[in-house]
Amino acid sequence: LPPEAQQGFTNNTPVLEQWAEASANMCPTLSNRTLASSTRHPWLVKQILYARYGYLFNAQLKRRYRLGGNGNCPLCHTPDSGGHILGGCTHPKMKGAYINRHNWAVQRVAKCISKGTYGNGFMVMDAGPLADLPHYASAQRPPAWLAAERTSSPLITRLRPDILFIPNLPAHETHREGYRPPLNKARLPIYILEIGYSSDVRHLDKREEKSQQHQELKRLLEAAGWTVHYSTNECLALGVTGAIPCNLTKLLTSQLGVTHTAARVCGERLHTHAVNSAGGIIKMRRVTEQELKPRGG
Repeated sequence: LPPEAQQGFTNNTPVLEQWAEASANMCPTLSNRTLASSTRHPWLVKQILYARYGYLFNAQLKRRYRLGGNGNCPLCHTPDSGGHILGGCTHPKMKGAYINRHNWAVQRVAKCISKGTYGNGFMVMDAGPLADLPHYASAQRPPAWLAAERTSSPLITRLRPDILFIPNLPAHETHREGYRPPLNKARLPIYILEIGYSSDVRHLDKREEKSQQHQELKRLLEAAGWTVHYSTNECLALGVTGAIPCNLTKLLTSQLGVTHTAARVCGERLHTHAVNSAGGIIKMRRVTEQELKPRGG
């Protein structure tokens, strides 16, 4: 008999309802490439499915199944969950993995922009050490000349957006000593892009959170006369198990001069990297928790 014909079968579970609600804002093809690939290791596919549907083994499930423990993460001793493993643990090893995942995604989006129509535009990118700044990024922090007054210059240089991009301002012009921006700044739109990872079904919440992170920077830039694009449309929330938001393609193609093909490839690589990172993070968690177990005498 098919599952729906069996007693007790239901599709109305909280997790499935969350996925149904969130799927309207996801790209289905990009978000599920791993599940459709025959080259993925079965272990990795299984872990992704477990994580997506709330069954990635953790201390809370261990307690629920009466296998012992208090439900807290054995690494950082706060309430555990699948989401905690993939993005919420404060243990240094786990935090390092989350940061590396984020930096790679920022670099990938920035590189994609650099190969588009406005590839020679001025870009600030904060993703990794200053020594590793790629050639298409002019700075790691917003330069003082973006500010209106000297009093606000020190403040603006302390702010750290993932990507700040001025498509119509050639980067090479800003490299001159004593550079001053044009008087009519309003004709040069500035895009502030923020990229973050979240539960695949809570990406709208993450976009809203990211859209508030640099309101002070937006205020300072607008006070200096720039036209600033910074809202949920410019914030990308990537799923920890590979969900890719629909606004990625729209942002890259309609606003930042990237071709549809390049935007699709960027989305594919972001998905693949998220999935591979999830596998690596899960393995790191399993190894680390074993290392922290008390040794027998």
